Amino acid sequence: MGKIGNMIHDMRTFLESFSDNELALIEAVMYGGRDASTQGRAHPLEKMLEQLSMDTKESRIHAITDKGSLDIYLTAGIKAYK
Repeated sequence: MGKIGNMIHDMRTFLESFSDNELALIEAVMYGGRDASTQGRAHPLEKMLEQLSMDTKESRIHAITDKGSLDIYLTAGIKAYK
């Protein structure tokens, strides 16, 4: 496993220590940030959480670690939901 692979593995391991509710919030903020970045606005956080409520913990971790723009989306989401 290369350097990037190790970083992704470390991130997954770190995220596994979070509760499902904490991961749901990270995922909702991330997708809200994506929408704010690409569409100019984020849906209400409660709506994002409701939309993602059926996701499993593993699918949340995959969604979070699979995004190349994670830092950009999270930053935009934090600003949008501030």
